[in-house]
Amino acid sequence: MRSTTDDTGGHRNHAHGQTTPSAKRSHSWGQLTPYQQGSLDGLCGLYAIINALVFVSGSHRRLSHPIVENLFAELLQAIDRTIGLFHALHYGIDTGPLVIILGEAVESLANDHGLVVTIKRPWEHKPEMSLRDLLRGLRRDLAKGAVVLIGFGGYLDHWTVAVAISARAMRLFDSAGVTRVSLACCRMTHEPAKAGVEHIIDADGVFVVRMKSQR
Repeated sequence: MRSTTDDTGGHRNHAHGQTTPSAKRSHSWGQLTPYQQGSLDGLCGLYAIINALVFVSGSHRRLSHPIVENLFAELLQAIDRTIGLFHALHYGIDTGPLVIILGEAVESLANDHGLVVTIKRPWEHKPEMSLRDLLRGLRRDLAKGAVVLIGFGGYLDHWTVAVAISARAMRLFDSAGVTRVSLACCRMTHEPAKAGVEHIIDADGVFVVRMKSQR
C-alpha cells in the first residue's frame, strides 16, 4: 500500500475481497505503479492475526522470524481446512472463520512456544454499542498492554491491529502500511452514515489480544 493514512486517497485493502488495482494504465513505463501485496489478495485477516501476536509479544519476548514463518504456514493450512485458500485469497476472511484461525494460532503458540494468548470479544452480540463507549473500552484495554484486532467496513474494508487511540485517531500496526484512521470518519454499523470517507465498525469484529509467558 502506498498510502500511510486513511485520508490521503490511498488504495483500499479488504477484509472481504474488495480490491482496487494499484497499477495505472499508461504507455510510459515510468508512470506505472506496481501492484502491492494485498492489492489482489484477501489475506489481511491472516496478517492482522500475525501482527497482533508479534506486537503483543514484544513485552515478553519477540517472536523470531522463523517462528512467524512457521505460524504463517500453519495458519494457511488452517484457512484451507476452514474455508479454502482460494476463497480466502479472492474473497477474504469473515469474522466466523477468523475466530477459528485465531484459535489455531493460540493453540500453536501455547503448545510449541509456551506463550499463553488470551482473546476476548467484549462486545460480541452487542450491536447497539456506541462508538464512544467502544473507544472508552479499547483505551482501557490498550493501557493494560493489550492490542486490538479490528475489522473495518466501508472505505478500508480491512482487518488491522490497533495499538493506541488518541483523541482524534486510532494508531495501527498494519499489514498494508496504514498508520492511522481518523476517529471522525469512524462509526458503528447501526450509527448514522457520515459524509465522505467512512470506517464502519461491527462490534462482533473487535478482538482484544493479550499475551503472557507460560515459562
